[in-house]
Amino acid sequence: MSCSDNVVRAGLTNKYKDIDSLISMLTYRSGAPSEQLLEPKVNETDSIFITKTYVAPISEFTVESIEISEDSLVMLPECYYKLEAKESGSILVVIEGQAKMGHEIIFPGYVGFVPAMTWLPIRNIKPPLLIYRAYSRV
Repeated sequence: MSCSDNVVRAGLTNKYKDIDSLISMLTYRSGAPSEQLLEPKVNETDSIFITKTYVAPISEFTVESIEISEDSLVMLPECYYKLEAKESGSILVVIEGQAKMGHEIIFPGYVGFVPAMTWLPIRNIKPPLLIYRAYSRV
């Protein structure tokens, strides 16, 4: 970890440990696991692609899952998905399936960065396809 004014250390290195600052900024509220789960907002307008948005209680973090089942593409084999532009950059992680995004082939284990205000088509889909996208709500 590089030197930074916004890092509070509490151990694991021989650098200065600011334990009082760390204790003052933490919350110790606990809750049942069921209270911690986020209920996704499901995109109901599209029968081919299932998009779920998990909105965290902080603006810095949102996760979307984009899922395309094998059954869906039997109906429309030439379809594509438009990965919408976001106001912040986003990180994609491909969990399952294969496709072409822009000029790149994406596959399980693929991790990519999408710049802010950039939309990309996802084509040549080999389902089932499951992609997670993390971004900041600006």
